[in-house]
Amino acid sequence: MKIDYISDTHFDEYLGVGNTSSNDLTKTLSPIFENKGSDVLIIAGDIGEHNFQNLEALRFLRDEIGYKHIIMVLGNHDWFLSNPIACESYDKLSINRVNEFKEMIAQEDGLYLLDGDIVKIDDIRFGGTMGWYDGSYMFNNLNHNNEKDRDYLQRLWAEFYPDKDLIYGCLETYDEFCSAELEKIEAIYRNCNVMITHINPSVKMEHTAKQWQEEDSSAFFSFDGSRFLESTSAKFWLFGHSHDQKEFESYGVQCLSNPLGSPGDNKNFMLRSFDVNFKNNV
Repeated sequence: MKIDYISDTHFDEYLGVGNTSSNDLTKTLSPIFENKGSDVLIIAGDIGEHNFQNLEALRFLRDEIGYKHIIMVLGNHDWFLSNPIACESYDKLSINRVNEFKEMIAQEDGLYLLDGDIVKIDDIRFGGTMGWYDGSYMFNNLNHNNEKDRDYLQRLWAEFYPDKDLIYGCLETYDEFCSAELEKIEAIYRNCNVMITHINPSVKMEHTAKQWQEEDSSAFFSFDGSRFLESTSAKFWLFGHSHDQKEFESYGVQCLSNPLGSPGDNKNFMLRSFDVNFKNNV
């Protein structure tokens, strides 16, 4: 089976806030997916900041581009309430937006939003959840004199990272989502052929984009998933989040990231594919 993969589609940034014009969907999305090579598409999170627009874009990819199966996980932006109208609509609770989107996707043929779940397509088992950053990158790679602690990371996150201000009602500390997301990974990582998270599961410096390797803020790009990588049944792990295309192998698992990113981030973006050439053995 050949599988196309992408992350960080940020539909709102390309289409304009709330825009679902069929002409604009065609003009904007068709070039991105012009080299479609599969009937299956993975979107590794950060779909966009507006649920109805996301749904219309996904329907376009299914009905007009021709994907029979679109498998996705949430990203941090998929929790955002990024304007006063969104805050009012969801009672300043990001979980209300997330639950609405889950209900939307559940009613659609060929669309799958994984949140600690597994879906089986043609004998291939796809497992996925958002994942969350845990600060391990900084503690493992940049804390040489042990002068930086969790309080330092909390201040850095609160001052410079948008998640604290745009995720409402459930996120007060940078790692508050970690335990729940790790439990979801725990439930699926031994029972799938392909794993999907929004967050990079490796905190090794060489698995981080060069321009960010010495930055403390890279603490919010990844989590220490080494124990999962070491013993997962998956041969491929898809992720996104940092808007840098990456391919590396860790513990025999092929880790792949292909973010569209914000406009201008990846001017030479190309839809990528990988082949799963084994029968389900989990």
